[in-house]
Amino acid sequence: LENFQVALDIMKAQKPDSSGSSVEQQQRWKQLGDLALANGELVLAEECALYAEDYAGLLLMYTASGDRQNIMKLADLALANNRYNIAFMCNFLTNNVESCAEILQKAGRVAEAAFFVQ
Repeated sequence: LENFQVALDIMKAQKPDSSGSSVEQQQRWKQLGDLALANGELVLAEECALYAEDYAGLLLMYTASGDRQNIMKLADLALANNRYNIAFMCNFLTNNVESCAEILQKAGRVAEAAFFVQ
């Protein structure tokens, strides 16, 4: 746990600059999160996934643990970042059919939205 905490502190201390891209930073967070997950450090893995914007990984963690509240929060976060597939799945898993139809419409999938609500 100490090694993970040190790595996390280093990652937080690094400020994005012109030499490193946002994609590179996200990849580093994802790698640290994957390592934390492999070692059973679920809280650290979640924090890293949030920094990495790894919404699919968060969805996997939340559904595996049955964390409905965080699934609903993830739906809002994903929708705000135009990650319609994740937002749709979160709402589908929480049985929020109305939001599913709205997401399909926002994504330009009007025919699927019409089919879905029937």
